Amino acid sequence: MSEQARQATDEGPRTAVIERRRSIRTDCHLMAVYHPLGDEVEVGRPATVVNISAGGIALHTGSRLQRGLLMFVEFANASKTHSRKMMVRVVHGRPVKLAGGWIIGCAFAHRLTEFEVEEFLS
Repeated sequence: MSEQARQATDEGPRTAVIERRRSIRTDCHLMAVYHPLGDEVEVGRPATVVNISAGGIALHTGSRLQRGLLMFVEFANASKTHSRKMMVRVVHGRPVKLAGGWIIGCAFAHRLTEFEVEEFLS
């Protein structure tokens, strides 16, 4: 076995990670509620916005959400001076091992400006 083959076997295959995001994500901790489209339940389900960018948000939720699901997410800025309800589409989800729940990546139906992102962080 060649040295390269042994190294790949011992360490696992090496893959390049390609960053596809078009905007910078910023970590945050904003309380939110979400309402899946077509959901009969009138009360929103709780979530936490854990990061935000011009293109979308990541939510920490108590349950898995199906890729492609359309929903409204409502959350206030960090100083709680204004809130906004936005339509998003679920792009991906992954379980959170230590804290429980799921991290759900969502794309905004309409991109935010960098100014709007900063407003949520203030």
